[in-house]
Amino acid sequence: MPVISVDQFREVYPALTSTAEDPVLETLIDRADGLIADYLRFPRLNGEVASLAAQTYTFHLGAAALSSESDRCLNVPLRPLISVTTAHRSADWTWDDTTLVDSGDLVVDLELGEVWLTRASGLAWLEDSRANRIVCVGGWDPLPEPLVALVAMTVRHLLDRRRNQGRAGNTDSPLVDTDALLPDAVKEGLATYVLYAR
Repeated sequence: MPVISVDQFREVYPALTSTAEDPVLETLIDRADGLIADYLRFPRLNGEVASLAAQTYTFHLGAAALSSESDRCLNVPLRPLISVTTAHRSADWTWDDTTLVDSGDLVVDLELGEVWLTRASGLAWLEDSRANRIVCVGGWDPLPEPLVALVAMTVRHLLDRRRNQGRAGNTDSPLVDTDALLPDAVKEGLATYVLYAR
């Protein structure tokens, strides 16, 4: 499902009224979603294009994800988190009832993407590679209005690039990296959403 509708795009760009371009706009909305999700360093599911939309992710995390504050705090590489479905601790990567962390032993900070083990649990996250498994839902549903506008701006930029392709004097390549396809104004607007420093 697209992160924004063609109607939402038209709310930002009301001058584009022709419905003949709706299929193109739908394709460009998906492309803009992937470009922005890549820029924000969202994970790719099963090698697919990254998306801002809420979806279920499975992370296998080790020492690198442990907080410098405490071995009871695990940093999930995704913001925003919507929920944590399950958490496991297993040095041998066995994910069953014996490795499941009881939900009562977890404290989740959705805004910071932190999954804490309570003091009362007496547990700590494991440092072994991939020894901590977090299944969570992350992304947005629906997108906040500022992101709707940034997706729409990216769609408009891609639409203009598409229309100018092949015109005399146009040296833009259709195959360029994410940074080149995102307008500077979009990158500036995304600054507060970037997961890790670029």
